Amino acid sequence: MKPTFLKQSLWTIVLAIGCAGLSGCTLNALGGPTLSTTTSAEQTQRLFWENVKQGKWQTVQALLLPNITWRNGSRVLSREQILPYLKQLQVKDYLLTDVTVKPNSNEMTVVYRIQITTASSSQPLNLSAVAVWQQLPPLPTDATKKQKKQAAKAAPYLLSVEDLVPDSPAVPGS
Repeated sequence: MKPTFLKQSLWTIVLAIGCAGLSGCTLNALGGPTLSTTTSAEQTQRLFWENVKQGKWQTVQALLLPNITWRNGSRVLSREQILPYLKQLQVKDYLLTDVTVKPNSNEMTVVYRIQITTASSSQPLNLSAVAVWQQLPPLPTDATKKQKKQAAKAAPYLLSVEDLVPDSPAVPGS
Protein backbone atom coordinates (compact mmCIF):
# COMPACT_ATOMS: atom_id res chain seq x y z
CA MET A 1 0.00 0.00 0.00
CA LYS A 2 2.85 2.37 0.59
CA PRO A 3 4.03 2.47 -3.07
CA THR A 4 0.52 3.44 -4.24
CA PHE A 5 0.25 6.16 -1.61
CA LEU A 6 3.69 7.51 -2.61
CA LYS A 7 2.75 7.48 -6.31
CA GLN A 8 -0.48 9.34 -5.58
CA SER A 9 1.33 11.85 -3.38
CA LEU A 10 4.01 12.40 -6.00
CA TRP A 11 1.42 12.95 -8.75
CA THR A 12 -0.52 15.33 -6.50
CA ILE A 13 2.61 17.37 -5.84
CA VAL A 14 3.57 17.46 -9.53
CA LEU A 15 0.03 18.46 -10.47
CA ALA A 16 -0.05 21.20 -7.81
CA ILE A 17 3.29 22.62 -8.95
CA GLY A 18 2.15 22.52 -12.59
CA CYS A 19 -1.10 24.32 -11.77
CA ALA A 20 0.73 26.94 -9.72
CA GLY A 21 3.13 27.56 -12.60
CA LEU A 22 0.34 27.82 -15.13
CA SER A 23 -1.78 30.11 -12.99
CA GLY A 24 1.23 32.36 -12.42
CA CYS A 25 1.69 32.73 -16.17
CA THR A 26 -2.00 33.29 -16.66
CA LEU A 27 -2.13 35.95 -13.97
CA ASN A 28 0.82 37.76 -15.52
CA ALA A 29 -0.82 37.65 -18.95
CA LEU A 30 -4.09 38.96 -17.52
CA GLY A 31 -2.23 41.78 -15.79
CA GLY A 32 -1.01 42.98 -19.16
CA PRO A 33 2.37 44.27 -20.23
CA THR A 34 4.31 46.85 -18.28
CA LEU A 35 7.00 49.29 -19.32
CA SER A 36 9.63 46.91 -17.96
CA THR A 37 8.24 43.85 -19.77
CA THR A 38 7.18 45.16 -23.18
CA THR A 39 9.49 45.27 -26.17
CA SER A 40 6.89 46.83 -28.45
CA ALA A 41 7.03 50.53 -29.33
CA GLU A 42 3.29 50.49 -29.99
CA GLN A 43 2.62 48.99 -26.56
CA THR A 44 4.98 51.53 -25.00
CA GLN A 45 2.93 54.31 -26.60
CA ARG A 46 -0.28 52.79 -25.27
CA LEU A 47 1.25 52.46 -21.80
CA PHE A 48 2.33 56.11 -21.97
CA TRP A 49 -1.24 57.25 -22.56
CA GLU A 50 -2.57 54.80 -19.95
CA ASN A 51 -0.24 56.39 -17.38
CA VAL A 52 -1.48 59.84 -18.44
CA LYS A 53 -5.09 58.67 -18.05
CA GLN A 54 -4.38 57.21 -14.60
CA GLY A 55 -2.46 60.31 -13.50
CA LYS A 56 0.79 58.42 -12.87
CA TRP A 57 2.84 61.55 -13.38
CA GLN A 58 6.14 60.22 -12.03
CA THR A 59 6.04 57.40 -14.59
CA VAL A 60 5.12 59.80 -17.38
CA GLN A 61 7.90 62.19 -16.34
CA ALA A 62 10.44 59.33 -16.24
CA LEU A 63 9.65 58.51 -19.88
CA LEU A 64 10.49 62.01 -21.11
CA LEU A 65 14.03 62.57 -22.29
CA PRO A 66 15.56 65.76 -20.83
CA ASN A 67 15.72 67.48 -24.24
CA ILE A 68 12.28 66.35 -25.47
CA THR A 69 10.26 68.54 -27.81
CA TRP A 70 6.48 68.21 -27.86
CA ARG A 71 4.56 70.08 -30.51
CA ASN A 72 0.96 70.84 -29.68
CA GLY A 73 -0.59 72.30 -32.81
CA SER A 74 1.49 75.41 -33.49
CA ARG A 75 2.97 75.57 -29.98
CA VAL A 76 6.21 73.84 -28.94
CA LEU A 77 6.36 72.68 -25.33
CA SER A 78 9.51 72.14 -23.30
CA ARG A 79 9.89 69.18 -20.95
CA GLU A 80 8.79 71.39 -18.04
CA GLN A 81 5.58 72.36 -19.88
CA ILE A 82 4.52 68.87 -20.96
CA LEU A 83 3.20 67.53 -17.64
CA PRO A 84 1.11 70.64 -16.87
CA TYR A 85 -0.32 70.39 -20.40
CA LEU A 86 -1.18 66.70 -19.98
CA LYS A 87 -2.65 67.29 -16.51
CA GLN A 88 -4.76 70.15 -17.86
CA LEU A 89 -6.22 67.83 -20.51
CA GLN A 90 -7.78 65.67 -17.77
CA VAL A 91 -7.78 62.57 -19.98
CA LYS A 92 -10.76 60.36 -19.15
CA ASP A 93 -10.16 57.92 -21.99
CA TYR A 94 -8.20 57.52 -25.20
CA LEU A 95 -8.23 55.36 -28.31
CA LEU A 96 -5.17 54.75 -30.46
CA THR A 97 -5.78 53.72 -34.08
CA ASP A 98 -3.90 53.51 -37.37
CA VAL A 99 -0.65 52.72 -35.55
CA THR A 100 2.47 52.28 -37.67
CA VAL A 101 5.90 51.56 -36.21
CA LYS A 102 9.10 52.23 -38.14
CA PRO A 103 12.40 51.07 -36.63
CA ASN A 104 15.59 53.08 -37.01
CA SER A 105 18.60 51.66 -35.13
CA ASN A 106 17.74 51.92 -31.42
CA GLU A 107 14.85 54.30 -32.10
CA MET A 108 11.25 53.53 -33.02
CA THR A 109 8.99 56.02 -34.75
CA VAL A 110 5.33 55.49 -33.91
CA VAL A 111 2.80 57.22 -36.16
CA TYR A 112 -0.77 57.01 -34.91
CA ARG A 113 -4.13 58.67 -34.49
CA ILE A 114 -5.49 59.23 -31.02
CA GLN A 115 -8.94 60.19 -29.87
CA ILE A 116 -8.84 61.71 -26.39
CA THR A 117 -11.91 62.11 -24.24
CA THR A 118 -11.35 64.84 -21.67
CA ALA A 119 -13.20 65.80 -18.50
CA SER A 120 -13.61 69.38 -19.73
CA SER A 121 -15.12 68.79 -23.19
CA SER A 122 -18.09 66.92 -24.57
CA GLN A 123 -16.31 66.55 -27.92
CA PRO A 124 -13.27 64.25 -28.08
CA LEU A 125 -9.98 65.54 -29.44
CA ASN A 126 -8.93 63.81 -32.66
CA LEU A 127 -5.18 64.07 -33.15
CA SER A 128 -2.58 62.63 -35.47
CA ALA A 129 0.72 62.06 -33.73
CA VAL A 130 4.30 61.06 -34.34
CA ALA A 131 6.32 59.78 -31.40
CA VAL A 132 9.95 58.75 -31.43
CA TRP A 133 10.97 56.30 -28.72
CA GLN A 134 14.59 55.53 -27.99
CA GLN A 135 15.67 52.32 -26.35
CA LEU A 136 18.98 52.28 -24.57
CA PRO A 137 21.69 50.73 -26.75
CA PRO A 138 22.54 47.08 -26.08
CA LEU A 139 25.02 46.40 -23.31
CA PRO A 140 28.51 45.19 -24.19
CA THR A 141 29.03 41.46 -23.87
CA ASP A 142 31.27 41.95 -20.81
CA ALA A 143 28.64 43.93 -18.85
CA THR A 144 28.44 43.27 -15.12
CA LYS A 145 25.41 41.73 -13.42
CA LYS A 146 24.62 45.14 -11.91
CA GLN A 147 24.67 46.80 -15.33
CA LYS A 148 22.42 44.08 -16.77
CA LYS A 149 19.97 44.44 -13.88
CA GLN A 150 19.83 48.23 -14.32
CA ALA A 151 19.35 47.87 -18.08
CA ALA A 152 16.50 45.41 -17.56
CA LYS A 153 14.67 48.03 -15.48
CA ALA A 154 15.33 50.86 -17.92
CA ALA A 155 12.31 52.06 -19.81
CA PRO A 156 12.49 53.57 -23.26
CA TYR A 157 12.59 57.35 -23.51
CA LEU A 158 10.15 59.49 -25.45
CA LEU A 159 12.29 61.75 -27.62
CA SER A 160 9.63 63.81 -29.35
CA VAL A 161 5.92 63.95 -30.03
CA GLU A 162 4.16 66.01 -32.63
CA ASP A 163 0.42 66.40 -32.29
CA LEU A 164 -1.49 67.63 -35.31
CA VAL A 165 -5.16 68.55 -35.26
CA PRO A 166 -6.81 67.65 -38.58
CA ASP A 167 -10.29 66.99 -37.19
CA SER A 168 -10.62 69.41 -34.26
CA PRO A 169 -10.83 73.19 -34.43
CA ALA A 170 -8.50 73.75 -31.46
CA VAL A 171 -6.24 71.92 -29.08
CA PRO A 172 -6.53 72.91 -25.41
CA GLY A 173 -3.50 74.86 -24.28
CA SER A 174 -2.63 76.12 -27.78
